[in-house]
Amino acid sequence: MNLRVHPEDRYQRKKEAWYFHESSWCMRHDNGYDGQGCNNGECISECRYYPKFGRIEDEEVIQRHKEIEERYRERNALS
Repeated sequence: MNLRVHPEDRYQRKKEAWYFHESSWCMRHDNGYDGQGCNNGECISECRYYPKFGRIEDEEVIQRHKEIEERYRERNALS
């Protein structure tokens, strides 16, 4: 995620990438579609991206970056 992108646009981009939603069957199963979860751009009501509009604030982007950076450091993938 990029801090130069407006918070509403970040949300829409993540909403469009339904296959990366935690509730997506792609993220939950290796065996193909199980009949539940986000699929083909349609989110389930439990999904964070179910509402038509939303925001991903700068603080969330920064926090996610820190978490990813820490995982890389734990694996000695960053110097």
